[in-house]
Amino acid sequence: MALQEGERYCCPEPDCGFEIEVTKSAAPGKGGDQALRCCCGILGRTTTMKDKKLARKN
Repeated sequence: MALQEGERYCCPEPDCGFEIEVTKSAAPGKGGDQALRCCCGILGRTTTMKDKKLARKN
């Protein structure tokens, strides 16, 4: 899974608080094939910066 600039990965576990924002995309053809996991071991879900801005407005 290649990380793309502007993506934000958040743990779905409310008590965890894991969140990471990608500031630079992976190089073309690079990026691996494993899903991103947070420190508590749960798979992080992807939201884009656009999604986050819309959520703040509502």
